[in-house]
Order: sequence, then structure tokens, then C-alpha cells
Amino acid sequence: MRSHARRTVLGAIVLATASALVAAPAAQASTAGFTATDTKKLLTTTDLEAITTAGEDGVWAVGTARDSPFVARWGGQAWKSESWTPSVLGGLSAVAAAGPSDVWAVGTRLSLSRQPLPLFMHDNGSGWTTVAGPPDPEGGGHLRSVAVAAPDDVWAVGTAGPDATPRPYAAHWDGQSWQEVTLPDKQSGALSSVTAAGPDDVWVTGEADVVLGTGQARKQAIVAHWDGQRWTDVPPAEEPGAPEGILPIGQRISAAAPDQVWLVGQIPQTSRTVVQRWNGSEWTRGPALPAEQARPGNAGLSADPSGVTWVSNSAKNSVTGKPRPVFARWCDGQWTDVPVPSTVVTGNGGAVATTADGATTWALVRTGTTGTPVVLRYNRP
Repeated sequence: MRSHARRTVLGAIVLATASALVAAPAAQASTAGFTATDTKKLLTTTDLEAITTAGEDGVWAVGTARDSPFVARWGGQAWKSESWTPSVLGGLSAVAAAGPSDVWAVGTRLSLSRQPLPLFMHDNGSGWTTVAGPPDPEGGGHLRSVAVAAPDDVWAVGTAGPDATPRPYAAHWDGQSWQEVTLPDKQSGALSSVTAAGPDDVWVTGEADVVLGTGQARKQAIVAHWDGQRWTDVPPAEEPGAPEGILPIGQRISAAAPDQVWLVGQIPQTSRTVVQRWNGSEWTRGPALPAEQARPGNAGLSADPSGVTWVSNSAKNSVTGKPRPVFARWCDGQWTDVPVPSTVVTGNGGAVATTADGATTWALVRTGTTGTPVVLRYNRP
């Protein structure tokens, strides 16, 4: 069950590209790096998938442990696991906070018949509880991402229907209940990420199955925007090398401001990932990532209002051949490599979360369930 739960609740997140058809530049060397935080009190069977922060007094990481949802909170000196009621079989894939006493986590739960269904969990400052969602979607479903625009304006996205033929799925919390929201003309595919630049300013991305004018079936990235009244498709910029110049897969989206939204996608045909930015009126390509972040793979994305953006990915260790985490920080018009402690020798760069002022950044290293979870911290020099 554990491998199945991880496979179905995870949202792929990968990054990179160029703003023009040029080779990606090497990142500048960094004088500061991550430090490893104390996770000794967490279960070694824990697989962490997402992290969020509401400031120095509120940091949460979520995932799966022993086939059940898992939540950990930073206590200032060490990470401690938190409990919830009632007990659930499944796992968590995303977490977002409106404040220190208002946190949402979503993922997948298993019904008595072992059918995967959307899972909603909330902490109002008094502890974690499961929250009833919309009526269970036909064929089951999974939640992959959650974003908080306001305490009464929360969005969660993923898939509904059988795993073999899913459809995009979105739900909205209005302060009283969760309701399913239908995106127009999205009959098949998946939503992988949601972000909120503010109330009535929400973006989603994912992938849809479409038939082009040539009659060929293709994957096409879903990029849509909610303005408080309706959803509107906002196609990303053309990507040279992609079939017909269409970005096939949108994997992660993050908003720093209404005119600063970052999009990460993948072009399987060229074995590369790409990043685009929304400037308030259109999507543009770039900026080019360093080569290590430009490779396909599980990655993380975090954009904050201070103008700093992070991406993570994994590179191959030239000696052992195993993956090693790599992180890059966009600031002042360039990417900077941010070193990882030498004790973190294997794993994939995972989810990243940054405080609103950009002063502190938290990051996961995906190690699976092979040992104590790894959570890193970076303090701006």
C-alpha cells in the first residue's frame, strides 16, 4: 500500500528553461548554504512531500508514515510530529497556511473498499481534524496541491475518476464548506498545482489530453486563472522544441504577486523542463536555469513577494551514480547555487517554502523511507 499511496498522492514538480534559444548559464557560486535541522524525533518511515511556513513561529511538513497521513511542526529547536482525529488510511501531498492557527493539508485517503478519495485536513490552532469535502467524485480522486488566498478562500486541486482516465479536479473552501468547482472544457487530464496571488487571483496548472487540428493526440499544459467571477484559460508562451510549440505539461505554479507568477513545465520530447513568468499581461519564457536544475526530475518551486524565487531538483552523483539534491536561488537577476550540507549525500531536492519577507527558506530532501527525514533551513545573509 505504501508505494501505491506515494505514487498517487505525489505531484510532480520540475523546473528550468531559457528565455531565448541559448544554453542555460552556470549558476554563480554561493557563500552561504542550507543547514540541516533536527528531525531525530520523526519516524524513520516518514516520507515528507510538502512544506509551508506562516513565519518563524509556524512551519509544517506533511507526507506519509506507516500508510497514514503525517504532519510535523517546527518547534524552534527540533521537528515534532502532530496527531489528528479521526485516524485515516492514506497520505498527504500538500500543505498551506493562512496563519499560525489556520493551516490546511490535502492528499488521498482510502475508503473501506480501498478506493482512493480526496482528503482534507485542517488545524485551527486546537489540533488537526479531517474535514468533510464535496461529495466523493466518481471513480475516486487525489488532491495534489492546496493554496490559501484568505481564511475563507482556500483552493485544492488534483484529479478525479479512475487513475487510468482521470479528469481535472478542483475544490473551494468558502469558510463554511468545500464545494467542487468545474473548470470549463477540461474533460480529461490532471491538475498538479494551485497558487493564490490574493483573493480573487488564483492560478492552476496541470495537463490535459487534446486532439490538435492535425488529428494528433497530444498533452497540453493547463494554465487557468480565477478572477473571482470565472475561470479563463491563459495559454503559456510557445516553447521551441515542443510539438507545435505547445507546452505539454504544467507541473508547478507559484505567485509572488499579481504580476509575478512563475510556471514550471516539462517537454518530454526534449527531456527538459522549462520555466515561464507571468508579467501581468502575458507569459514569457525564462530565465534560463543552471544545467543541474534544467534536467527532468522531481523538483520544487517557491516565489515570494521579496523578489526571491527558489527551484530544486536532483543531479547524479558522479561517483556513486545516486541522486543528490541541488537548489538554486533567483535574486537580483541571476541564479545562485545554494550548497547542501555534506551529510546529505543522496536524495532528490524537494518542496521549498519561503517566509513572506524572504528571510528564511525551508526545503525538503526526498529520501523516501530509507532513514530519518531531511529538512533544511536557509537564512538570508
